[in-house]
This record gives sequence, structure tokens and C-alpha cells, in this order.
Amino acid sequence: MTPTPEQVAIDQCHAALVYGVAVSQKPKRILELGYGSGRVTDMIQRARSFNGHASHYVLVDSWLDWGGTPPQGIAVRREYGEIEIITSTEEDFVKGCKDQFDLIFSDADHLRSHEWFPEVIEKLLAPMGIAFFHDVMSPDYPNLRQTLHWLLSNAHKGYVARVFDESSRNDERCDRGLLMVMK
Repeated sequence: MTPTPEQVAIDQCHAALVYGVAVSQKPKRILELGYGSGRVTDMIQRARSFNGHASHYVLVDSWLDWGGTPPQGIAVRREYGEIEIITSTEEDFVKGCKDQFDLIFSDADHLRSHEWFPEVIEKLLAPMGIAFFHDVMSPDYPNLRQTLHWLLSNAHKGYVARVFDESSRNDERCDRGLLMVMK
């Protein structure tokens, strides 16, 4: 059974957290790995609009979930400011990228992203940057918890991390977990 967009979308409270960080942090370079339902894209775009578009936004997706083609709605989202859309797998992008980003949101390859998680933190996340990783507590993807083990084993590097995974309402899905890492 194919999940509905609402079932795969980030929950409202985690989306609000991403929005709040983006508005407050005022990142100059933003990276989103995985488009999904577009809810995070909307939040980041609204934050960019609030901040006056003073950022470069890169969105990376293979579009596998969309039959290989970016969804039509993504063009509408550009009304908040240009997005550099890169068609690539998460792995290929991370391994080939030479840029650093102030804000990163990762919600792409749930089966393997833990393999290159250290590269995202150490190579792609700029000093004083903030990164989010969705579904790190999901029982469907126990491999994503390896990100937490890596953070614990690298605590000496000074990363600050927090997992948000508590729901207070029946209609929330916060238990899937949103990991926030600050460098």
C-alpha cells in the first residue's frame, strides 16, 4: 500500500520548529535533501520570504517517489524565491558536494542516509550551522538511529543534538523523531 502524502509528511509541530529556526537563524545557504510532500519546502520558503529572500536554497531529490519527474507544485513554491533544484540521489550529492550550508534538512534516503550522515555533519554543515534529520526514531527505519550512536561517539567534537520525539495529541506523529544537530 502506497502511503498518502499526509502519512509521509513531516508533522505540523516539527515543521513549525524548522520554520522557527529558519526565521531566527537567517541562514544564507540552505540545503534540503528529499522533497517528500513539500511541507518542509513550504516552511523554508515562507521563512525565506519573511527574511527577505537573502539566502541560496538548494533542493536535492532523485524524484523516485514522483516517477522520476519533479511535481508540478514545486514551480508554484518558487514564488517565495528561487530554488536551485538538483536531480540526484542523496548519496551522490553528499559525496560530490563541495559547498557548506547554514541550514540542512534531510528526509531523503531513509534506507541508507545513516551511511553518509557523518559527511553531512562534518563536511556540508557550516560552522554554527543547524541540521535536521527526520524519522530517526521511526520503527520503520531502525538504521537511522545509527546517527545518534555516531553523535554519541563523536561528542568530543562539540556537536549539540536533540531528538524531538514526543507527541501530546492523538493526531501528531512526533514519535517518528526529528533530530536537530548544531555545529
